[in-house]
Amino acid sequence: MGQEATHRAPRSGGVGPSPAASHRKATSFIELLGVTRFGPTAPGRGRREGASRAGGMDEGSGSYGPQLGFPPCGPRGLAGSESSESSNLLLVARGAPIMARRLERVSRASEAQRYGGTMAKKATKSVKAANEVQSVPPVLLAREGTSMIARLNRPEQMNAINSEIIAGLHDALDRALDDEQTRSVIITAQGSTFCAGVDVVHAAEEGPRSYDESLAEAEELARLFRRLRSYEKVTIAAVNGAALGSGCCLATLCDFTLAVGAARFGYPDVRYGFVPAVVAVFLRGFVNAKRMRDLLLTGRILSADEAHEIGLVSEVVPHGGLMIRALDVATMVSQNAPRATRMTKELLEMLPDMDIDKALRAAVDFNARNRDSAEVREGLSAHAQRRAPDWNAARDADEGRARV
Repeated sequence: MGQEATHRAPRSGGVGPSPAASHRKATSFIELLGVTRFGPTAPGRGRREGASRAGGMDEGSGSYGPQLGFPPCGPRGLAGSESSESSNLLLVARGAPIMARRLERVSRASEAQRYGGTMAKKATKSVKAANEVQSVPPVLLAREGTSMIARLNRPEQMNAINSEIIAGLHDALDRALDDEQTRSVIITAQGSTFCAGVDVVHAAEEGPRSYDESLAEAEELARLFRRLRSYEKVTIAAVNGAALGSGCCLATLCDFTLAVGAARFGYPDVRYGFVPAVVAVFLRGFVNAKRMRDLLLTGRILSADEAHEIGLVSEVVPHGGLMIRALDVATMVSQNAPRATRMTKELLEMLPDMDIDKALRAAVDFNARNRDSAEVREGLSAHAQRRAPDWNAARDADEGRARV
């Protein structure tokens, strides 16, 4: 990699001109950081052990038992709503501007094929890129119990974040909000890397960007992260490999960050000429000022255990049990009162920006507003009767009172 990496891609994560070449570049980038490849395809490792309740799954492989799988999603539900082709297009619908630009390039490149040589090669590359955008969902969605599982699906590019990934994650969050029976969103990834950061290598190969274009891309990423931090329902990151730069931010912004022991975390931006600006805004909520300077100014990579020690990771999960543990956490969440869970998340989002007096005023207000809810009455009644609470009935009662 050496000189090529230094000259072409002094950045975090990315893709190259073709899936095979991109894979080599991204892998070399990870190796340059001192992070090895993980998962069932790594040399010297056998098939991962451990089975999920859905029929067995290898972490990083994306292979569930027949009860789950990762089917394409229709406009308002999951598998079976529409054909595979139209469903795949739906999943990238929010990335339509990117697709439109690529298809426009395809049209120009097809005309250029008549002139042969270099132009023909460029046309072939553009056609391939456009076909990939249309046929491969950037985020795979599935339902398991009360959870929506969103799986990043660019393994050849180390699941680097681009507009299609961002659109796919927004789609998953939208679907979960629209479904009252969905209580949590689990974010994980295909392949052996969770997310290698923003897809800057591909952006560099597309040519120089203006300030306005760079600003729009940064704002797009910031909106996703801001939404994830204040999202109404519980979020769980199941980190199956390296999570670097914006990928580390994506993982740690979730309410629960679960990681296998082989996972790695860090913000190597400065080592490649970038300012870790957006991620710094969110990192300050997880570590103290000295830790923050350490991570952002050295760009060093942390093991899962060290990330757990400093507060970036909730729990390090034994090899083979990542999704099992993620679903266990999701089950615990689903047994709690939905309105109380939502209000608790809202309060937790507010408290860091308040002094103690404002925080106490907010706390007593939340207490008073929730005290007479149907959820509280149902929770106490269920406890006294030693039965499971009926949160759906409580929700209907609270909504009926609100309409009066």
